Amino acid sequence: MIEDSREIVELIQDLLSHVGPFEVIAGLPTEMDGTAWLDTDDHPPWQVAIIDLVLREGSGFNLIRRYREANATGRILVLSDYTSPGIRIRCVELGADAVFSKGEVKAFASYLAGYVPQKSQQPAPPAH
Repeated sequence: MIEDSREIVELIQDLLSHVGPFEVIAGLPTEMDGTAWLDTDDHPPWQVAIIDLVLREGSGFNLIRRYREANATGRILVLSDYTSPGIRIRCVELGADAVFSKGEVKAFASYLAGYVPQKSQQPAPPAH
């Protein structure tokens, strides 16, 4: 999970624990942290990445592309306060599977509840 707000991270972790067999394996506040985590070889495999677009430092847009290049089958979900129609289109063009406003918590939870993680990988959303 790449999210710079500690409160949002805690809310998402709580939500994830109620909607499915998800485990947060990384909580990262900046683009640099998200990139560094992805570039290490010793992190567990991920199936779902939850990415905010506006971070303390850097941009979630760049991370969408990088995470998609690193994992063609992982789900990339954007959860952000900035989700205009144009932003949603750009996120999908970069490789996001779904884009949610932080006000769309029910839709976000429904999407996750309908996702069945692959048994060959650990179910885990990297993000902060």
